[in-house]
Amino acid sequence: PCLKPDPERVAAFKAQRDAVAPGVAVGIAWRSLLMTAQRQRYFAGIEEWAPVLTSPGVTFFSLQPGDIAEEEARIAARFGVTLQKFEGLDVRTDLDGIAAAAAALALVIAPMNASSNLAAGIGMPVWFTAGHKDWSMLGTDTIPWYPWTRLFLAPRQSAWSDLYTRVGDELAAFAAAR
Repeated sequence: PCLKPDPERVAAFKAQRDAVAPGVAVGIAWRSLLMTAQRQRYFAGIEEWAPVLTSPGVTFFSLQPGDIAEEEARIAARFGVTLQKFEGLDVRTDLDGIAAAAAALALVIAPMNASSNLAAGIGMPVWFTAGHKDWSMLGTDTIPWYPWTRLFLAPRQSAWSDLYTRVGDELAAFAAAR
């Protein structure tokens, strides 16, 4: 790990987490803040996250930057899940806060974006999701920059259903073991 979050902010976020998280607290993000037509194909729609979002014993905290009100409403309606948010955290601009919030969680699941990279940068367990191999893997099947993380790679470009089924199965086992 190359970053260290502010211990006072970590403690404050842990207190918030403890007030609302009866199970394992997991941070999620599902896309980049910058979504163009070209970039859209690299990120799964929130509906593909069903096996993850329905994992028993997990409380989800949003680390997704941007206006997500519509997606939050779809998640609540479709999966019965209310995404928790850390009070006082601007996920778009507060990079130090994102690092501290990630440190208050058991795990972060997300594609490579600012939130997941900050979580990995402080040494947190991060499960990266990707629809294809890219340059950041340096020709391997991992993210060499963060050897303590896991990479869930779709078996073929944008085979999101297979990928999120695997992640959901692993998350259920992770939560059951805690």
